[in-house]
Amino acid sequence: PPNMTTHHPPYTEHVTLPANVCQHQARKPQGGTSALTALHRGLLPFVAREYISHHRNRTPLMLEEALNRRISDPKRPFDDVDVASLLRIMWDSWHDIFRKTLGQAERTLVSELRDVRNRWAHETQQEPILR
Repeated sequence: PPNMTTHHPPYTEHVTLPANVCQHQARKPQGGTSALTALHRGLLPFVAREYISHHRNRTPLMLEEALNRRISDPKRPFDDVDVASLLRIMWDSWHDIFRKTLGQAERTLVSELRDVRNRWAHETQQEPILR
């Protein structure tokens, strides 16, 4: 994404990934987990930086509203946000936040990634998605 070398708010400089990066990782260790883990690791600093930059001190409150759940640590609001939630945050906040640095092609990619992640999360043995 553009502007990746700009100044980062303190939170995004030292991102600590949660132990279970992908919610379904414990249940679905086969195919796709490493790809979704890499996606999470790549998106987290960018999404957190842009979201925090936009919402500033309202970040924890706005994130709880976006996720429709409480966050565990308001000082580190993105610690327990999984890849599905990151993609949803990007999609739902596109016009207010992410279209400032990303274009329509990237929005289409976010849509595709959401679709692939959702198909992977709900796949059966007969319908492998990420192998």
